[in-house]
Amino acid sequence: PYEKYAGGYKVLEIGCGLGTMAMNWALNGSKITAVDLNDVAVLMTRKRFQLLNLDGDIHRENANALSFDDGEFDYTYSWGVLHHSPDLEKSISELMRVTKPNGEFGIMLYNRKSILHWYMTEYIEGFLHYERYFLNSLQLASRYGDGGRQEGNPHTWPVTVREINKLIRPYSSKFRTTLLGTELDSIFKYLIPGLGMVFPIQAKKVWLEYMD
Repeated sequence: PYEKYAGGYKVLEIGCGLGTMAMNWALNGSKITAVDLNDVAVLMTRKRFQLLNLDGDIHRENANALSFDDGEFDYTYSWGVLHHSPDLEKSISELMRVTKPNGEFGIMLYNRKSILHWYMTEYIEGFLHYERYFLNSLQLASRYGDGGRQEGNPHTWPVTVREINKLIRPYSSKFRTTLLGTELDSIFKYLIPGLGMVFPIQAKKVWLEYMD
């Protein structure tokens, strides 16, 4: 939604990494605040903004204890970050707290029941490398859910659709959950060519419940 929040709207990114998305917000005219718990990420994002002569508030923050006022931002988001939080419920509570009552939010988290997670973590690490004999499913996800075996991995706690819906529902009744970065209808069109769009909606809901 870069264009939607251009023209001076206040945007907060929780977990800015190297600043790629923060840069795009600034280029589109948003008042971007980009924060990260990692000092190196803050430094690299600041350097990116300096090189491109962009304006932005970039500093260190803890997602579980944000220093901002209630309802300070028009749009608040965290992309592929909060599943590293040891207290996801608190992180989401803080994200919602600093978002305006009529504002919007976006959160991307790893899906513990995705095909990619099953293959990379459950099958390769758990089955082929025998890790399942020493670690349960959540421990496997924490150790191998993000990053290569040789590279190391920040602890990761992927969620299910049901878990994230339960966490967000107290704050919003209008949010939408998507799987694999794709709308549910698109997934059905891929899995069942020619039938995806006419597949009964109740059957889709049952399938979604099974996936969560």
